[in-house]
Amino acid sequence: MCAELAEKIVAALRERPMSCAVVDGDDEYRAHLARVLDDLGFEVSSFGGSGDFEKQQRDFRFDVIILSWNVEPVPGGEVVESIRRLGEPYPALIVECDGGESVSFQLALAPVGFLFKPFDAGRLMEVLGNAVEDRGR
Repeated sequence: MCAELAEKIVAALRERPMSCAVVDGDDEYRAHLARVLDDLGFEVSSFGGSGDFEKQQRDFRFDVIILSWNVEPVPGGEVVESIRRLGEPYPALIVECDGGESVSFQLALAPVGFLFKPFDAGRLMEVLGNAVEDRGR
């Protein structure tokens, strides 16, 4: 199933390229996730902190954002609120969490989905498929 979802994502991105921001303070995790996204065909930008991401977000709107809930210096929830203040079209938001945070609160902030760290490949393909479908509308 994971391979089938990956093939659908790759095919969709060939027709309509999409940008994706990865915002996470863990260098190794962020690099691995960026490689996976790049292999699928996303145009990936990586940010080690929310400050650099927010500066870029003012000038460029990403189609998909994968955001760590515990990113610094501005926490993930505040970053989501700043994105919403920019107005529509909203990016497809995917929130990463370690599992200790309130999942229901995160789901309210990230309508496309959330990932537990470390991410499961099948779950990653599922939420990315939702993001691609969401942006295709």
